[in-house]
Amino acid sequence: MKFKAIIFDLFGTLVDNFSKKKHDKVHALMAETLSVPYKAFRQAYGSSFSDLCIGKFRSMEEIIAVCCAQIGLSSSDCKINTAAQYRYDFTMKILKPKVEVLLTLQKLKDDGYKIGLITNCGPDVPLLWHTSPLSEHIDLPLFSCTEKIQKPAIEIYKRAHEQLGLPSNVCIYVGDGSSQEMTGAKKIGFLPVLKQVDLEDVYDDARPDIIGWRGLSITEIEELPELLARINHTH
Repeated sequence: MKFKAIIFDLFGTLVDNFSKKKHDKVHALMAETLSVPYKAFRQAYGSSFSDLCIGKFRSMEEIIAVCCAQIGLSSSDCKINTAAQYRYDFTMKILKPKVEVLLTLQKLKDDGYKIGLITNCGPDVPLLWHTSPLSEHIDLPLFSCTEKIQKPAIEIYKRAHEQLGLPSNVCIYVGDGSSQEMTGAKKIGFLPVLKQVDLEDVYDDARPDIIGWRGLSITEIEELPELLARINHTH
């Protein structure tokens, strides 16, 4: 077998994408709880998102407090904790994959593949990772907020294949094309596979590195074993 590891993206790949509509409702609940203007809170949160993904905030409570300070308002710890819980509840729900995804991951492991994960995310994801069934199927999860680096930086891909104990050219990367992740995967030497998704309800619908994509692609994760069998047969 030429390829020995599959490294996945998380949102839009193993679980649903962050729904812009649903997450905006969470922001609205958070702003209402904090008694702050929704538009100002949403803007402050959005401007801090990149810092959230590279570990500059240790918790959702911390970023909420910073957002309130940016708006010029103070909130009690009780309100901040309540507002943060809305986000934690949202994240916990989205970290539940479809049964077909779990069955496919188990088949891949049974076939001898190592399974990795690279995701750009805030501290809520590693905090709640143990509640997700995915945690039992992923050999190596790398979260940008704990690694303090995010896709498409080459270093995070490098950490993945090195910690799996494998060279980059035996790794396949599967993602939905957010954060220019496919470009980063190709640069490090992974074979990229695009997981096609509907981009109507996402924050980052502009994904330049997958415009006119001509590489390998799937529409569902359960298509992977058959695709991998063909790939390994031709390499």
